[in-house]
Amino acid sequence: MERRSPSVVAAVLAAAILAVAALTGTLWHEISPSVAGWGSFGWTALVAGRWWTAGTSLFLTRNPFMALTMATAVAGVLGAYERRAGSWRSLAVAGIGHLTGSVVTALGVGTLGRTWWPVGVRAAQNLDYGASMVVAAALGALASRSGDRRIIRLVGVGAVLVLVLHHQLSDWAHLVAIPTGYLADRARRPRRALAQLALTGLITAWLAVDGAQVVIQEANAVRFASASTSSAAALPLTATGPVTPVPRGKVVRLDYRSPALGQRTMVAWVYVPPAAASGRGGRLPVALFLHSVPGAPDDWLAGGDLPAQLDRALAAGSIVPTLAVIPDGAGTRSPLAGWRDVRRQHLLTSVRRDLLAAVGARFPTADLGPGRVAVIGVGRGAEGAARLSRSDPRVGYVAAIDPRTSVLPAPGVHLLVEPGQGDRRSGASRTWARWRVEVAPALQWLTDHGFGAGKSA
Repeated sequence: MERRSPSVVAAVLAAAILAVAALTGTLWHEISPSVAGWGSFGWTALVAGRWWTAGTSLFLTRNPFMALTMATAVAGVLGAYERRAGSWRSLAVAGIGHLTGSVVTALGVGTLGRTWWPVGVRAAQNLDYGASMVVAAALGALASRSGDRRIIRLVGVGAVLVLVLHHQLSDWAHLVAIPTGYLADRARRPRRALAQLALTGLITAWLAVDGAQVVIQEANAVRFASASTSSAAALPLTATGPVTPVPRGKVVRLDYRSPALGQRTMVAWVYVPPAAASGRGGRLPVALFLHSVPGAPDDWLAGGDLPAQLDRALAAGSIVPTLAVIPDGAGTRSPLAGWRDVRRQHLLTSVRRDLLAAVGARFPTADLGPGRVAVIGVGRGAEGAARLSRSDPRVGYVAAIDPRTSVLPAPGVHLLVEPGQGDRRSGASRTWARWRVEVAPALQWLTDHGFGAGKSA
């Protein structure tokens, strides 16, 4: 008679899911935005460096139905595998299946999102939580343990159809978790199983910590490959001779919680001028740079070469030392809406309320007085810049580069419009070159119209 192990791991995990559901209130109502924003996993969590949410997301559930059925599925499916394979192997299958499925899928949809395909953009912004990948991995391991091809086919087809009720990020995650559990069970010898699980764990850990940056860097290498050559050809030639080193500012990451976007942890990038970086200088004016939507801060940082542009402008005296803030338009459930506030997508409110407050808290010398803030937008970001000026009296300057629509800022706001070919993905390399040419005169225009001069009210 086959020896059966008690289902200790499955019982503890199911009980933990119910306990967390009771503590967070999801045993009685929908999960609150603050809990989901804090503990959920996904592409945006990886970009923000919150890799640890891959663990917290395992215990979260969306509502009472999900809490009860998920705990039941974990107890039933993982418990069935544990009785056949033992508690230690069951724990390994559950942990590796959940983590590998979560991380690989988050990086996959993040890669799709970097192509600016609207479906991929929306998928990359979804919040991921729940133990469905534990159940999927256990199903794959059970199929392996049975050795029956009919069961293997049934698991491969039926698991996704059943577990789709519990998963928010992408159904594709189960196509990662199921074979992960299957392969984890196939290594029957203890040493081989341990080595296989250790290797999988190390690769998954590396992907969780560095995977997002690898995706971003590789996507940038493809998207901006011809930008440097194109922009260099467009810039005027300079005289030969000794080149005076230009003092460089630094770009720092700013993580902040956004109640306007359901308590998500958002990321912005801030260029700190050389004088401020060294501790010299007084109040610093603030300029926001809004990318187009779909888009990313790297459109400015890498495509527009913004840090180097600001370094040169400061050295030439064409702009005063300025904090340049590049927010990320992540959280777009409807990319075609741009930076407009629409249902379940309050990007502009997030910038106005959450980001500027975070800038003021992180940089006490930031000048955020009425009429003191400039907003430079490109494509749909230009429309966002105009809309922000109509809702926030701190905005006194709007520069619109290649706007997609007409730009109508608030009365009394200084306006610069640089019309062009528009932000078309097919003409991306030409667009980056235009940005690199047009940013310098836009910065000079800000100075000519008094940006950063005098004291804030």
